[in-house]
Amino acid sequence: DRRRGLLFARGGDGAWRNSLPPSAFIPGKPVVLDDRVGLDQRLGATVSLFLRGRRRTAADDEGTGDPPPPEPRPRPTAPRPPSDRDPEFSHTLEAGAQVRRFEADHDRYFFGEIFVREGLDDPVVLGLSGRVVQRFDDYDLSASLSADLFVQFDDGPGALPVHARLNGRLARGWDIAPKTRLVLAGGGFLRALSLDGRSASGRRLDPDVFSGFKDNHRAGLFLDGTFIWRPWLDTEFEVSARLDTNERPSSPDRAGITVGVSQLIGPVVVGARYRARRFFADNDRDRGVWRTDLRLAAETELWRDDGGRLDLGVATRYRIEQNEWTGVVSLTWHLPTGGRGYRDFRPGEVPFREIREQRMPAEAWSDAVIADAH
Repeated sequence: DRRRGLLFARGGDGAWRNSLPPSAFIPGKPVVLDDRVGLDQRLGATVSLFLRGRRRTAADDEGTGDPPPPEPRPRPTAPRPPSDRDPEFSHTLEAGAQVRRFEADHDRYFFGEIFVREGLDDPVVLGLSGRVVQRFDDYDLSASLSADLFVQFDDGPGALPVHARLNGRLARGWDIAPKTRLVLAGGGFLRALSLDGRSASGRRLDPDVFSGFKDNHRAGLFLDGTFIWRPWLDTEFEVSARLDTNERPSSPDRAGITVGVSQLIGPVVVGARYRARRFFADNDRDRGVWRTDLRLAAETELWRDDGGRLDLGVATRYRIEQNEWTGVVSLTWHLPTGGRGYRDFRPGEVPFREIREQRMPAEAWSDAVIADAH
């Protein structure tokens, strides 16, 4: 009986008997199970830990360095307390974790992040983010929904500063030429704030938790379009345009255009981007004004023998009208994934992914990753 691993022989009486000697049934030494499968492999996900150091202006908004509405109408403001440091800038350190997961059966990507931020003169902020991206490859279509929560912990009077935001986006792509792609997208956002202009007066608040811009823009819609041209596998040019509305969809708030280029040089990706935006005159802005900035960035990765990966990135942004420099330095450790590689990173998240995948060590590959690539 091969299924049971037993050996039988037929005796003189025609009966089948087990022919193994009695010693074969003596219990052997116990087997010690050694679980060598990492946490992220058991979860079927990529787990990452990160540190970020930031230098940003007090006017940064939406976490991307956007300035508040130019020439704002008078409103209650939150005066900054005296400090021996430059009051126009904030220097912070963020530490946190991320989880990414790709469900191949449903072509769906999940992302989650938690971090704690603390500055030299700034209060502690807790941030939570989540995103789901659903792809429909037959139609070159993707839909995403994301949520963010920021909470500031301080001993200030009044309500605890909290900012919650919900974003939705629908995008459609076209390969209009062998090396050229067009992506059109639209969506919107809703936000809730625990403070308003009056209750925020006199408090030192993180821009992610409260700003005059957020107070005046609690909902909005957007449209954007992007041309991507890759004349070579390691070079990419991009031109995009975007329009954002006020809370009333028929009232435009700002429009902008961005021109950028990215280049892969060995293991390093370098990029430059120029952005020009026009903020229109409306209910919270006396007159329209231009805002332009230049951004330079570089990032590289180092694969470890266990299949883990270290990412190091640096970026700086020059706000031309204000003559101000801001920047960020980041270090991310993607824990060993048991062969998931870039599998859990949504398309476009890893620059020049098809080239960088060829440089991954064997420990970063698995049958599932190879199947995804084909």
